[in-house]
Formats: sequence, C-alpha cells, structure tokens
Amino acid sequence: NKTNYPTAKLLAPSAITYTNLSDGGLIFIDGSEPATGSLTDYNSTKEIAKAKTLVLVGRYEGVHPTLEVCELRANENDAIFANMHLKTFAGATSSFAKNSGATKYTSLKFYDSFFEPVKQAIYQLNSVNVCFKEIVFDNSIVKMFPAADTSLVAMNGANRTYNEVSSIVINNTVIYSETLFSGYVIWGQTSSAVCNMPNLTIKVTGSTISG
Repeated sequence: NKTNYPTAKLLAPSAITYTNLSDGGLIFIDGSEPATGSLTDYNSTKEIAKAKTLVLVGRYEGVHPTLEVCELRANENDAIFANMHLKTFAGATSSFAKNSGATKYTSLKFYDSFFEPVKQAIYQLNSVNVCFKEIVFDNSIVKMFPAADTSLVAMNGANRTYNEVSSIVINNTVIYSETLFSGYVIWGQTSSAVCNMPNLTIKVTGSTISG
C-alpha cells in the first residue's frame, strides 16, 4: 500500500534496470508484453536493494514476467520476488551473488515463481562477504540444469565458516530436471574441503524433488 510503499512503481520487463532496482521499494512488473527483462552485467558495483528492501512482483496472477539474471548482488538488504519467471543468464554460473563485493542479503525470498534453468546454483556462496541470513523458496518451481554438481544453493570455500547463514526454507516447491543427473539441492563442499555453517537450519516441507 502507499503508506508502506509510497513510491511503488509499475514497469514493463524491458524497462527493468539496475538503477530501477538499486533503490529498493515495491515494483510491479507488467507481464502483458512478451519482452524479457535483463540484468546480466557481471560488474560487482551494480547491486539491487542497495538502499532498502526490494519487492518485485509480477502484476497479474498466473502471468510470470521474465527476468534474465546474472549473479545479482545486494547490499545487506532483503530482496523478495513474487510471481516472476527468473532465467539464469547463459554466461553466468549463478543467478544471485558469487564472489565479488560486499553483497550480503539479509533475506532472499521467492514466492509463486519459476526458475529456468539453474546452471550451477541459484545462489553461489564463494566468500564470507557474499553470504545471506535467510533464503526462502515458497510455492515455486525450479528447473535444474542437468550438469554434474548443479545445486539449488551452493556454499563453496574450503574451510570457511559462515556464521551469518541461518536459514534455508523450501516449502511447497517442485525441484526437477528433464534429464537424469547427479546434483544437489544444497551443496556444502566436499568432505576434504568443508564449509562450516554452525547456525544453519534447513526446513523442507510439502515439496517434490525429481531428476
């Protein structure tokens, strides 16, 4: 509402830019045009939710505006996506974060959304500087990329400790691949190169994993 979000915007997918999303706030995306929005610059200085929480919502129920994403970073704020179709950019290994800049999400939440394809991970954690506190997948569909070691959330970095990472929630969500492959829902390195997450709680309810 205008009390909580006095500067709420309505954008076409083709009008989405880093500048539009860096200030945060509530943004509705009009799904009536076939165009795809694009946030595919690897530049670590470009961030979403830079000033405050970002809430990005597909305007019409059941119509998922498409946004192509590449290692999106934030600045210690929340990012919430609802009723969206998120595609991982062909040249990227992850949709959100990776290993550049101070790009911490307080929370990253997805509701009623569709992901396609997840090339290596939706969220790839390669440094303590790019961690998150909470990730939520709710009532969503995730199409996995059929390649070895593909994962929903990847936590990399030999012998690193991520004290801030506290919660991963997967509720009423379908995670699948059209081709059988060996991958992970949540990956935390190998037994010889352990990632430590002493405060992490993982909760999976009412979900289907197939592939």
